[in-house]
Amino acid sequence: MIVDELQNKETHNANSITYASLAVIPLRMLQYDSLMEYYFREPEHIYLKNQKGETIGFEQIFRVLQYKTNQSVKFWTIYGDEREGKKLNRIILRKGKWDAKAQISQLQQTKGLGLPKVKLALHVCSQYEKEKITQKLKKADKKTFDGIQFVKPDDFNLCSHEEFHRKLDWGAVTVIYNKQKKIKGTKEIHQVTDCINQIMEGSLYVAGEDIVLDYTFPIEQYMNNVLHS
Repeated sequence: MIVDELQNKETHNANSITYASLAVIPLRMLQYDSLMEYYFREPEHIYLKNQKGETIGFEQIFRVLQYKTNQSVKFWTIYGDEREGKKLNRIILRKGKWDAKAQISQLQQTKGLGLPKVKLALHVCSQYEKEKITQKLKKADKKTFDGIQFVKPDDFNLCSHEEFHRKLDWGAVTVIYNKQKKIKGTKEIHQVTDCINQIMEGSLYVAGEDIVLDYTFPIEQYMNNVLHS
C-alpha cells in the first residue's frame, strides 16, 4: 500500500511510526473549530464556466480571517485569474461568518451534532467592481511589499486576533497579529475587506456563469472525519 511505502521511507529514531487520521480532541467546539479552519481557508482554486463553455481558473490571492474568542470567525477572500495589478482581468469575492456563540448555545441545548452555524456568500465581480477592489489591493500591497513591520496598536479592538494572507507574483505573505501588535498596513487591509462588504451587499450585477469550488479534500468527507458523526 502507498501509506506503508511512505512510512518505510520516513527515517526516525522512535520505536515505530504510524500514519493515522484520529478524531480531533473530543470536545465538539474544538472539532467545529478545526472544520471551520479548513473550510474558510479553502478552496485554493475556483473555476468559472462561461456561456461559451470556456473554463477560467481563479486562484485565492487575498484572505483575511478575523477571530473573536467564543464569539465568531469571519473571513474575506479574493480570487483572481492573476495575482497583481493590471494583470487581473476577473475577480471573484467570497466571505462568510461562523457564529461560534450560537454554536455553543446549540450544543448546550441539544448535546448532539448540528450543522455548522455559518453564513456564506460568493460574488463574481463586474469590471467596475474589479477596478474598485484592485485599487484597494494596490494600496494594501504598498504597505507590505517591503516586508512585514509590526507597530503598536491604537485602534485594534475589532477582534482577538487576525490572519492576513496575500499571494503576489514573487511569493506570498502570511501573518497573524493581535491586540498587542498589529502590522503596518492593517488600515489598508481593512479597507479591502470593507470594499468587499460594500460590493457584495450592494451590487445588482448578475454574472450568469457556473462556479466550481475546488476543495483539496471533499468537504462532506472532511466534515464527517473531523466530527466523526
